[in-house]
Amino acid sequence: MSTAASQPISPPALPSAVAARSDFPTWLPPMLVKELRQGLRTRGFVGAFVVFQLLMALMMIGTVTSASLGNEAARAATASTVNSFFWTLLTVQLLLVTPARALGALQSEIDARTLDLLLLTRLTAWRVVVGKWASLVAQSALLLVAMLPYGIVRYFGGSVDLVGDALTCLALLGGCAVITAIMLWASGLPKAVRIIVPVIAIFGGQRWRPLATGFSGPGFGYAITRPESALLAFNGALVLVFFLVAAVRRIAPVAENHALLARGLPLLALLPVPFLSFLSTKAAAAGQLVFAGIFLGIVGMIELASLRLPMAAHWRVWAGRGTFGRFVGRFLLPGWPSALLYVSLACVLVVTAAFFLGLPTPGEAQRVIWIALLALGALVLPAVALSLFEARATKSPGAIYGLVFISLSTFGAIAAAMSSMFPVKYTGFESFARILPVSGLWLSLGRTELDTPVMIGQAAFVGLVLFVAFVQSRLYWRSLALHEVRDRTRGPDA
Repeated sequence: MSTAASQPISPPALPSAVAARSDFPTWLPPMLVKELRQGLRTRGFVGAFVVFQLLMALMMIGTVTSASLGNEAARAATASTVNSFFWTLLTVQLLLVTPARALGALQSEIDARTLDLLLLTRLTAWRVVVGKWASLVAQSALLLVAMLPYGIVRYFGGSVDLVGDALTCLALLGGCAVITAIMLWASGLPKAVRIIVPVIAIFGGQRWRPLATGFSGPGFGYAITRPESALLAFNGALVLVFFLVAAVRRIAPVAENHALLARGLPLLALLPVPFLSFLSTKAAAAGQLVFAGIFLGIVGMIELASLRLPMAAHWRVWAGRGTFGRFVGRFLLPGWPSALLYVSLACVLVVTAAFFLGLPTPGEAQRVIWIALLALGALVLPAVALSLFEARATKSPGAIYGLVFISLSTFGAIAAAMSSMFPVKYTGFESFARILPVSGLWLSLGRTELDTPVMIGQAAFVGLVLFVAFVQSRLYWRSLALHEVRDRTRGPDA
């Protein structure tokens, strides 16, 4: 046997550490790489890519053909149609198709039982959620870039505003990022809720701009100034981060507490109100106050729909920060009793911000305070109902909370409709609906004057709701007191 034949064959050399670090996927977070590799092969991405490319190719062939027409009016009409079709397709794929794909992002991991395997690695809940969100936004950006060459063909039909088109594409991508974060949060909810959320989003979009009319181009027909766009970007960033935090809380271990971000971000929406008031832009300040009030109301509903008790790990973070830290910590713990303190503080801050607008009459100031009080009662009442039926509501507290809130809102709508059709017969029925916390809030928003007898009834109901909430929250605060006593006796690091 020869010497060369007798020598064993050595295995191929493994890539060095330098070569491994120079590989492109290692530059990116591992969750993003995983989601991109899977997402680019899915039928949702490939199907949307092929369908939209075919549709735009057909429309652009029609545009080039119409460019040879001698009729100037026909060319202008064709260019307008293609322009509207171009922006409509971009809007559909960025604001509808991609967010719809996010609805199954977390639920697929939960159903396949691979979420626990991901969390057993060095990946945290934050990295899992942000990786999925960034992957969907990156795929949206890829679809947007793939559609941009068709925008060049629009030059054959008329002039194109490059700056306006770029800003509109950036706004669409930003809207896609925000809506994708909302749908990613909704993907961890029950199936019925995942069906209701996109339906509400579509109907809301139809109220803003009906899809049948098409989108004509930059700004979609709405003139937005630079300060308004900056304020819109600020509000969009707050909503985006909040729903990412809410999605993280769906899959994070129960010992983690994300209430600081979840409850602090909506309060930041109130900061521009005094600055806009001092700059004499009262309309923008009023609009920002309305947005902040709606944002705080949605966050308050999400936070109050929780039956969790405080854990030692939650309280230990605040116990080691002195008296002020223990006081602030009571507003930032999981569970509806802590959320009740937060919502009460939010109502006070909203009323304070409203006075920066310079309310001209004492009647308007009184109405703002009263609406804030009714909003507090409307948000707390479903949480009180949850606490009364805690044994049956532990599996789906959010569904029970939403059912109580929607039922009372529907009752108020029925009372208002019957009173408008038969004002003599059902006036008392509407007055009773105005006394109840949730229906009373909606029926009082459209009234400029306050009725004293109804106000007395509303105050009595709100006071009753807050009293029952105080009684039902004693177990929660008793549990927190035990943690506090234990930390004081053993020390915060025990």
